[in-house]
Amino acid sequence: SGLVGSEMCIRDRYYIKSTAALYIAKDLSGAYPLLFCFMIVPKFIRNWIYDLVAKNRYKWFGKKVSCMIPTPELKDKFYSS
Repeated sequence: SGLVGSEMCIRDRYYIKSTAALYIAKDLSGAYPLLFCFMIVPKFIRNWIYDLVAKNRYKWFGKKVSCMIPTPELKDKFYSS
């Protein structure tokens, strides 16, 4: 099966699924970095939950018909080459 969503590379190490999502959450603001404590949960359990959410995300959270156009302030938060 193919990869459903999150993957990232940090210092030449690649992370996928729940591990990537938790590393992403760690760098966000607000309460999201607290989610990193779930790294102590075994990966097979975290990835099962990740796959469950990925499979049902549109059913649970809905799906947008169009993409958001970022404001200039939001664009400034992204790296551009």
